[in-house]
Amino acid sequence: MVRHRFVDPVMPPPSAYAAFLQEAYDGRIFSNFGPLSRRFEERLCSRFGHRDERCVAAASATAGLSAALIVSCKAGDVLVPAFTFPASAGAVFAANLTPRVIDVDPRTWAVTRDILEQAFASERPGAVMLVAPFGMATDFSDAIAFCREQGCPVIIDNAAGLGIARKPLPAHPGVFEVFSLHATKTFCAGEGGVVFAHADRETDLRAALNFGLQRGHEGARWGFNGKMSEFHAAVALAQLDRIDEAVAHRQAYATEYLARSRRLRQTLPCGVADAPWQCIPYLALDEGDADRIEAEAARGGVEIRRYYRPSLSQWPALSQTAICPVAEDLSRRMCALPVRASDDPVVRDEIVGTVAGLLN
Repeated sequence: MVRHRFVDPVMPPPSAYAAFLQEAYDGRIFSNFGPLSRRFEERLCSRFGHRDERCVAAASATAGLSAALIVSCKAGDVLVPAFTFPASAGAVFAANLTPRVIDVDPRTWAVTRDILEQAFASERPGAVMLVAPFGMATDFSDAIAFCREQGCPVIIDNAAGLGIARKPLPAHPGVFEVFSLHATKTFCAGEGGVVFAHADRETDLRAALNFGLQRGHEGARWGFNGKMSEFHAAVALAQLDRIDEAVAHRQAYATEYLARSRRLRQTLPCGVADAPWQCIPYLALDEGDADRIEAEAARGGVEIRRYYRPSLSQWPALSQTAICPVAEDLSRRMCALPVRASDDPVVRDEIVGTVAGLLN
């Protein structure tokens, strides 16, 4: 019997967002970029945005990715890393475009400029999707610079990364970064997503998330219903007031895991402060070792998951620019270790103590 599930969402209590919900009921506005959604966007952009950026709320991170593609990619396939959650490719399909899978770097687990140069040598994509694996702060500056040289828009899928300072991005209409507010994420609002983009793209994004419609504006070619509801905006506003505490608790887990596992310290691509830690990614020695860790943790009462398995290069509906040996190896060996957003040292010791003893 699993005592500690992989995911244990911590939502703000209803009392924390009841006043926001009352505003929605008083004003009888529950969707369509209402006052709560706009307030959340402004506060979030003030906290995490860069110069000349705007924040647009969406129904999900997948919707945000699709909207960014709709307003930036006019033609051509979209390059997507093979080592990612399938929603990355799903968002491309939802934008009526075709994903083309590329490999990742074995050290950072992400796409680099060198990988893009190889892909561009054989084809001319309409856009590039970069993925920050597991929400870890990733330096994409070289990759973005290359895409800008090629006149190719960039959409960063950083679904699990909201809650810490963002890496600097160029102030350019062709660069977007998307985050998730799903129940599994550190910034948990139950559901939702946000897109950070250049101010010039704000109206286009809103149109793409609103069936292609925006009064007095004809920038988006088409769109869908991807708006955040005022209900989720109310929860998100309450969560914004608590995000620092949630991140601190999760980083305490990361610190504990790293203190107890030498191999984790050697393989993790970033430090404790560089992620809000939806989970802790651990790269096992091989697939058999990963299977062993998963099974023995379960016998000890702790649920471990295997992200991102299988590699997108092994999905039958997806084509790839070349073979993806790194992504396929990572997907076979990767274990996702549970983390909590609550401060319970007994629970933390039970979870980390059980799992850390299994790590090589």
